[in-house]
Formats: sequence, C-alpha cells, structure tokens
Amino acid sequence: MTSTTLTEIPFHNQTILAQQDTTGKVHVALKPLCENMGISYGSQYNRLQKAKWATVFMMKTVGADGKSRDMTAIDRRTFSMWLATIDTARVKNEDAKNLIVAYQCEAADVLDAYFFGDAQRSSADKETMLMLTEANTALVAANEALRETVRVLADVNKTPEGPRKPSDATVVDDGSRTPAERWYLQQINERGYAVPKDCPFDDEPVAHKRMIAKFGLVSKTKRIPREGSDHKKVERVLLPTDLTPER
Repeated sequence: MTSTTLTEIPFHNQTILAQQDTTGKVHVALKPLCENMGISYGSQYNRLQKAKWATVFMMKTVGADGKSRDMTAIDRRTFSMWLATIDTARVKNEDAKNLIVAYQCEAADVLDAYFFGDAQRSSADKETMLMLTEANTALVAANEALRETVRVLADVNKTPEGPRKPSDATVVDDGSRTPAERWYLQQINERGYAVPKDCPFDDEPVAHKRMIAKFGLVSKTKRIPREGSDHKKVERVLLPTDLTPER
C-alpha cells in the first residue's frame, strides 16, 4: 500500500475522493461514494468482493490532520462497472435515484477529465461505459416487467366471485352427502358462495371441517347483500375452487 493524500473532485455538490498512483492508475475511495449516493457501504463492499471483475483493495491515505488511515478503494475500471450495476429501481427516493443516475452517466467522465483530460480517454473505454449503462437500463426495465408479471399472476390467481366448474382434479365423491353438504353445494352453485352461519343444519363442527376439506372450499371475507338491509355486509363465506363439485 502506498501512502497518498486523496484528491477531492467536485461532483453535483459533493466530492469524489480519488488518487492517482505513481504508475498513473486512478483509484477511488468506496465508502464516501456509497455515503454520497445514500446506499449501504457494507452491501456494496460484499457485492464487489464476490464479483470476479472487481478490484477491491485497501489503500493507505493521509488525511488533512496528517494522520494515516486505511481506506477501501476500487480502481478506475471497477468504478465504472460497479456504477453501471447499481439497480436504481430498488431506490424509492426520486432525488436519490436521480443522483445515482448522474453518477452512472457522468462520474467516470469527470474522473478522467480531472486526471487525464478528455483527450486521454480511449474510445474503447467510452464504448465499454456506454454498454454497461445500457445494460443497467435494460436490467431496470426487466425488473419492472418482472414485478408487473407477478402482479398480473396474483390477480389471475385470485378466487373468482362466481361459481367455478370442476376440473379433472375434482375430489372423488361417493354421492352420499349429508343435508348440510347438499345445502353448501346448492348455495355455491346458485350464488357462488355459502355463508356458514346461515346453514340450517346442525352438523357437528368437525363434520363441517371435513366437508370443507372434502369439497376443496376456501374461507374468505366478502361483501354480500343481506335481507332487511340496503347495504352489503362483510361476511365470512366459503368459496369454490377447482376441487369443488357442481352438486
């Protein structure tokens, strides 16, 4: 580790702490970057440690007070690639998200301009950064599409309001049903649901539980019309599934 004083490079009312070693290579302090963008240093450090493309090391720095300190650093190439892999879709605060995007789009140019001047930046490096930025944009879009797919599937899998036809997976039934079972099936067939407390037959609670399992019914709350009331009331009801026979 070489001892050096970090350079403060202005960026969007913040500073990027970096240094150039004797070979001309540029290194950036990782923790201050994470603090600037409002993301977890520990999480990002762990991610970079696992990334085969990342170069992470400890550099000895000298602060303004003249004291020597060790600081986690990443090299210029890792700096660009790491910024491009930060998923802004996970950031809820819009100001923080915009700042991260600014780092992704501009920080590498600012760093190169400070240490090398724009003319020194190779076209290959510019192309690499462009590709990484585009890849991150595609990743954000893919994550949003995945979340939308999950929402759609959740809606599709909701229990329908009306009666459902039995599928091939219908529970085998021998035809011998109690009056309570017949009442439940009739209610579901005619109304799409049954209200357990309205059942007029006094079967034992355990018999009701066996019937619910036998017919594959599910218990839900539902707003339903009630006699003598102008408004719907929330009631605990039993709804059919693919396992529920028609009668």
